Amino acid sequence: AALALEAWHAIEPLQHRPWLGALLVAGLLRAREKTRHHLPCLNLALREVPRERRRARDQVTRLSAFLDAVALGAAQGLKDHD
Repeated sequence: AALALEAWHAIEPLQHRPWLGALLVAGLLRAREKTRHHLPCLNLALREVPRERRRARDQVTRLSAFLDAVALGAAQGLKDHD
């Protein structure tokens, strides 16, 4: 999923809708049966990660930011569920 989002930002198929990539990555996780439901919290969690980390020149930093967003989204989802 992190690599798919990285590819989305590298290719930029819809330049005026960069947020759509995160939703498509969440759909990819659902399609590959890694999760049962769509993950809009992933898109919301990505917004919480500073833009400098999400758009860093270093690929490792960008992938790390995505993984941090996944952890943040999961924690927020559990908090909302409780």
